[in-house]
Amino acid sequence: MRPSRHTKVAGYVLRAFAGAAAALPAFAGWSPPETISPPAGEWRTCYNFARALVADRSGNLHAVFFETEGAAAFYRRYDRAAGRWGPSYRLDEQGGRDAAIIADTRGELHAFFKAGSAICHRVGDDAGRWGLPEYVVEQGWRFGQPSPLALPSGDVALAMVGERVTGRPAHIWFTVWRRATQGLEPPVRLSETTGENGSWMPSMAYFQGRIRLVWRDDSTGEFEVYERTHDGSRWTPTRRLTYDPAPTFHPRLAVDGDGVLRLLFMDKRTGNPAIWEMADRGGGWGPEHILYDGGGRAYHPNVALAPTGQLLTFWEDNRETSRHEIYFGSLFGGAWSAAGRVSRTPEADSTLASPAVTSREVAVAYAQSPGKVCVQRLPLSEVPVGGVTFVARSAPGAVKLWWDGEAVGGFDHFDLYRRSPAETSWRRVNDAPIVGRRPFEYCDETPLPGDYAYKLEGRTGTGYALALGTARAAVGEARRFISSLSVSPNPCRGSLRVAWRQKAPAAAAVDTYDITGRRVASATAPAAAGSNALVLETSRLAPGCYVAALTAGGQGLSTMFVVTR
Repeated sequence: MRPSRHTKVAGYVLRAFAGAAAALPAFAGWSPPETISPPAGEWRTCYNFARALVADRSGNLHAVFFETEGAAAFYRRYDRAAGRWGPSYRLDEQGGRDAAIIADTRGELHAFFKAGSAICHRVGDDAGRWGLPEYVVEQGWRFGQPSPLALPSGDVALAMVGERVTGRPAHIWFTVWRRATQGLEPPVRLSETTGENGSWMPSMAYFQGRIRLVWRDDSTGEFEVYERTHDGSRWTPTRRLTYDPAPTFHPRLAVDGDGVLRLLFMDKRTGNPAIWEMADRGGGWGPEHILYDGGGRAYHPNVALAPTGQLLTFWEDNRETSRHEIYFGSLFGGAWSAAGRVSRTPEADSTLASPAVTSREVAVAYAQSPGKVCVQRLPLSEVPVGGVTFVARSAPGAVKLWWDGEAVGGFDHFDLYRRSPAETSWRRVNDAPIVGRRPFEYCDETPLPGDYAYKLEGRTGTGYALALGTARAAVGEARRFISSLSVSPNPCRGSLRVAWRQKAPAAAAVDTYDITGRRVASATAPAAAGSNALVLETSRLAPGCYVAALTAGGQGLSTMFVVTR
């Protein structure tokens, strides 16, 4: 489901995306926020930023959220065919919080949420019908913040936070729902924290046949990221991943479209909280990089892999306002895109984003103060791609288009589209798919003078079209349909060769006039785009001066020739 040709890059230049808000691209394609929570109550998505939204194979969306005061976990389903959300359904029997939902490899839904001191699990289908609840219980412990992972076997792994009933510190616990037994295994404790607060915010990924688990832990006095790996039979010892004097929070694991394991987290070592990233291509973790730092405070990264091969990242950020808004970016071909803003509600905070992707669009659910859960959508074709430079330059009667970049190698071919200010839709410029090697060039011979917008699309091996950039150019003079008209030999005796170039295939006519303006001969022929020629018989013409007038595509050119004996 992902492109086979990607350019892998060891480092990034993403600090360039920090800066003034005016430099941010405007992604106006996001739908307006749609509130899916009931009108009354303090509704939230899971603070562990686990999945609050998931898509099934038919493109339907399934959302979970909870009420913080009354402690109730709810579910809603978006019917793609009907184009609307169904009614809210309460998942818990009493006291539900911290809801998460995923789909396993067989297509079944799994909802997890805190219920008292236990974690409740329910299995559902894509129609939104739910089975009976089962519980993860351990004497003397309170569980919360469930973080599930679908395994290739059809089983579902679950990491969660457990606190002793006597109080902190918290620890990371783990269990597996087995499809063969249709039940959860007894939980096991994985972290041995010595910190005051302990271990929080677990996240898992399945990478090269192993379960990778990370969490934040304050055993050193500040929160850092720790990791354990399950190789199929046992867990490896705990390993610390980050080393800096500032706190590190909100770790999130994901495997990108190139099969690279990515770790995203928030870190404050540069002052304001920023989103950082590490990558493991199979040989261990590489160096840390700042991923997105817009000068504001950035928190809670969350990720989803699109069928296009793009890894989509969402987080909350206040770089443009005093309030937190949802931002996003994408990774494709080894290059991250610039940051784009999703939500636009300066009177309220938007936090704890959770994305889901269908075959046609990306959706994101998030909590918005005061006390509601919203969903927004964007067509996959409008998700930004980084690492591509697209330039349009004016030329006499034409526009020259040029593009190159790190992600260009991830596409099978390209298409170009043009639109004038008077047009409401894009027109494709190229007749055939554009292929070749980077960098790419294309010349568009525009029909009329004017201002034009151009759009570049790349198509993946699976057929998805991704918008790679737009550019503008002004054309002061239209290129003529026909050009380079010449005759030979001149003077002539028995015949005359008329040669010319034209922009596109069209019928051509050559009329011959004498010096009085009387038409004395005519000839027509089909002509192709490019060079053409037509032979005129002049043996019947009297010696003297004549004019050959060529007409094609609604335009004409003429030239004089002499007939001798």
